Amino acid sequence: MLLISSFFLEAYGQVTVGYFLRAAVAVSYLLLEVRWKTSQSRALTTGLFWALGLGGLGMLLVPTNLLQHVSIEHLLYVGGFGMLMLVVGSRVLFGHSGDLEGFFVKSQWVRFLIFLGVLTATTRATSAWVPSTTVSHHIYAAWTGGILICLWLLWHRRRFVKRDEAE
Repeated sequence: MLLISSFFLEAYGQVTVGYFLRAAVAVSYLLLEVRWKTSQSRALTTGLFWALGLGGLGMLLVPTNLLQHVSIEHLLYVGGFGMLMLVVGSRVLFGHSGDLEGFFVKSQWVRFLIFLGVLTATTRATSAWVPSTTVSHHIYAAWTGGILICLWLLWHRRRFVKRDEAE
């Protein structure tokens, strides 16, 4: 109910209040529902924490600087939703290729992919505060995101064609 109310507040001119209410609801939900302690550091589960953290940060920072909201929202969309899609996609690929345990394996490769995701989101989100480098930040973020996707596809290449024997 609070989440829906936040959109009505925004529609009636209370933009900052609406954003803060949405962020508070999201953060409260995540604090209550997500198990934040894990024994699988450096595994893909770490990517989930980064996705939730960047998404939450994007939601919390937007109402503090509405003039730069488009840049800040990239933390939510690229860092939050984008990384979440890659991690969930990885989980599906591991599961359907019969290697579910591979999802929980510690890996420097996974750590590097997560780093690229965080770098992409933060590079794009910070572009608006340094006007002289805005275009180059957009280019760097686009290239970093493209490289991330290509490396993710390369990492999962054998899982795309391998099927679980039970199917």
